[in-house]
Amino acid sequence: MLEEILRGLAETDDLTWRCEVVRRAATEGRSAELYDLGLRLHAHPADTWAVSHLLDYVRQALALTPAGDNAATAVRLLRATSPKPGTVRAIAARLAAAQPLEAVLPLLVAEDAEEPAACLTHELVLRHPGVGEAEEVRERHRRMAAAGHPLAALPVRLLEIEHDLPLPNYGLDGWSYGLPFGPHSDRAPRRRAPVSRAEELTTPADAELIASAVANWTTESNGRIEARVFRLPEPATLDGDLLDALGLQALDGEGGIAARQAAPADVMRILFAAASVGGAYGGGQGGAYGRLLAWRSLAGLTGAPAADEVDDVAARAGECAWLTFDADTEWFHAVVWDLGIAALRPDGRTVAVLAGTDTD
Repeated sequence: MLEEILRGLAETDDLTWRCEVVRRAATEGRSAELYDLGLRLHAHPADTWAVSHLLDYVRQALALTPAGDNAATAVRLLRATSPKPGTVRAIAARLAAAQPLEAVLPLLVAEDAEEPAACLTHELVLRHPGVGEAEEVRERHRRMAAAGHPLAALPVRLLEIEHDLPLPNYGLDGWSYGLPFGPHSDRAPRRRAPVSRAEELTTPADAELIASAVANWTTESNGRIEARVFRLPEPATLDGDLLDALGLQALDGEGGIAARQAAPADVMRILFAAASVGGAYGGGQGGAYGRLLAWRSLAGLTGAPAADEVDDVAARAGECAWLTFDADTEWFHAVVWDLGIAALRPDGRTVAVLAGTDTD
């Protein structure tokens, strides 16, 4: 199989039959052959699209096909080929989605697979309620905490506001996902509320924390972000008119606005989707890191310290009033990746806003 697949690979732009051979080998549990093929592709002298794409296909075939030793071999191949962080996160997500627990739980306690195991732990938490009780999960979490791993900040259980997070459906021919944000058609005409006397309180640290979930929309794609905090002169009701009076860049100019009351769970779904799937380009951060970044944005919006436990952030979110919004202003691209979130904090006078937009 090896020599046949590798012959002429660097010169081709059609991988159809090669991918079919890989798919069949994965289905038959021939993981050792696929591991050897992955090593050969990783060491291939030609740095072409075909070589890198086929290597990624081998990784995905192993991760998505519950047969033989495929799950363990997928992690072994990750360790041997030192891929980019995004690849590790993507394979961990696919392992959690496709493989039975008995195949993946032993991988969490492998001594030399810290990052794949860390990602896989929290991908499993997202997809398998109660998996946090497994000894392998608890052991990995203890190791992560001892090492100061960022994902150790996440509990190995889902909180109430996380129980309906949107997760991708994966397959070797692609994946699908339902985004909980985007342009809406029910925008109302704006009443041009008078300019608010609100004082802007935004600091660079505030803006960075609030924007955590959509940061790569600008660093890896074509997006725009607005993350701001305001102090109102007196308590007020959070609605579209209040937002319109704050002088937001996202609402500057003509165009209707759609503003909807939201629950903390609605906000978490939006933040998680924005972080885990990403914008138009660059890819998202995957479920594990997407969850972490969503909690950071939620902490920023609620005014909770970044170091707060997520239970404390969730409690604070429950004390806030929430709006989601978008508008047909020139700021929003109105393609797919439009979102707006506003929080009125428990004091009734502090408003935090996150708006994001991206385009291909």
